[in-house]
Amino acid sequence: MQVSIIAYLPVACLRAGGGKFVKNHGAAYYLPMDQDKELERLRKSIDDLDRELIDVLARRMKFVETIQRYKKGIVDPERHGEIMRTRPTWGSSRNLSGNFVRELFERILRYTEKKE
Repeated sequence: MQVSIIAYLPVACLRAGGGKFVKNHGAAYYLPMDQDKELERLRKSIDDLDRELIDVLARRMKFVETIQRYKKGIVDPERHGEIMRTRPTWGSSRNLSGNFVRELFERILRYTEKKE
């Protein structure tokens, strides 16, 4: 999606075509109405995916809590290592940065180990 950059736009143009100005890093951009609607649609899709992501993390934590009842506070370094080896590869196969996925799972594992 391209955003039109303008230095000056008469108010009449805004009234005729719709759209809005967007500021980004000190620069002002004009976003025509059709692009504005598309941006809203895309943001809603991201919001929906964020909700799904949170739901999946909550489900994961329920499994972790169940497993913790069996482990009784024992951390399994082999399992930790397996997760840290496999998840970045899984992410890379989905065109995600392996480092990003590794950092994400480091945080998840740190959080779950604190809960134990």
